[in-house]
Amino acid sequence: MVYPPQYAHIPELRAGYLYFRARIKNGDRVSSVLVRRACNPLRTRIEAFSELKLRDALGVSDGDSVVCELDE
Repeated sequence: MVYPPQYAHIPELRAGYLYFRARIKNGDRVSSVLVRRACNPLRTRIEAFSELKLRDALGVSDGDSVVCELDE
């Protein structure tokens, strides 16, 4: 991942990342994702990556809640 120049310092602050396979659900809509969590994470934030535009695929907007299920 390449950060814009003004955010290039962020990966150094995060001290590395852990990756997990997961699913994000919004009602009956489900998308498979790759979740990235920093080794020293912000308590309320994860990053989810997908081949799909998740907002469209899940029908979500800013402030909506979703369920994230990590694979074992």
